[in-house]
Amino acid sequence: MWQNTIGWTDEPWAGGPWTGSSTNPATNRFIFDITTSASPQTFTIPTTSGIGNSYNCTVYWGDGSSSVITAYDDADRVHSYATAGNYTIEIDGTITGFRFNNGGNKTLLKDVKNWGRLKLTDESGAFYGCANMTVSATDAFDISLIVANGCQNLFRNCANIVLCRALQLINTAAVTNMYCMFCNCSAFNQSVANFNTAAVINMTTMFFGCSAFNQSVANFNTAAVINMYGMFYNCSAFNQSVANFNTAAVTNMYSMFYNCSAFNQSLSGFTIAALNAVGNLNNFLAGGELSTVNYDALLIAWEGQVEPINMTPHFGTSKYTAGGAAAAARAALVANGWTITDGGVAP
Repeated sequence: MWQNTIGWTDEPWAGGPWTGSSTNPATNRFIFDITTSASPQTFTIPTTSGIGNSYNCTVYWGDGSSSVITAYDDADRVHSYATAGNYTIEIDGTITGFRFNNGGNKTLLKDVKNWGRLKLTDESGAFYGCANMTVSATDAFDISLIVANGCQNLFRNCANIVLCRALQLINTAAVTNMYCMFCNCSAFNQSVANFNTAAVINMTTMFFGCSAFNQSVANFNTAAVINMYGMFYNCSAFNQSVANFNTAAVTNMYSMFYNCSAFNQSLSGFTIAALNAVGNLNNFLAGGELSTVNYDALLIAWEGQVEPINMTPHFGTSKYTAGGAAAAARAALVANGWTITDGGVAP
């Protein structure tokens, strides 16, 4: 059973295992569960020395003991558990900066119950590699210090996360980088309708490997985005409109919809003029297939632009209509040096 502090006071509980739920008035505490598998085994709070990071908090370790942390390298951030088992850790006070970044005790983290006063700073990979992590918390973590890097790799390889209610509460207006934010979150399928992406310039592999993800991105403002490399790579369930995407500044769409086997939406509104390398449409829709109507519209619209030369796009098994405007557009693209892989002429 989960061990905890009694009555949610500032005094650690010296009694036995916590055996029930409680109403927690200490909503400012950062609370999470861990599971240790060895006796003894240590767990280290992943404090870091980044710019703006600060610590002045008491950690209740869930086994009747507590420590005070006042610096990122404080020796008391490390705790040894005598017996393998499940423990609830509560952190009361200032904790600005928290980052596993695919290291430390990443696999011991089981569930975040309350974000409390946790404030993430502009460092990438806060929960990167926490493969066993779930989130039952209903409050939000503070991202007010995040601009360039803090959302990069934020939940990368967190394969057990289905929902994170904090994502419906956070303000992403200042965020410029969402690189690999949900990479390989294979169970993740939560609304991102509240995301303000007006400042984002990098959406590379943002939903890479999110095989369950099928949520609207109609709210995404992509006018500033430069890179969409692998944005929906292996999102095999994804089939949402991207008609709102402004791709005028995008220089790379390599593998953007790779293996998106359910995807069948209009891409005729995409602007491709900024693509700046021959391979920037490679594997664009490999493993997928647009309807003939959607593929015809894409060919006609893209050929009607001032398209880059010598591109090598892959449109999966999409098929075009013979003898009409789509076939003529495709031929014109080929004449401009394009090598197109698709499903050929529609029967």
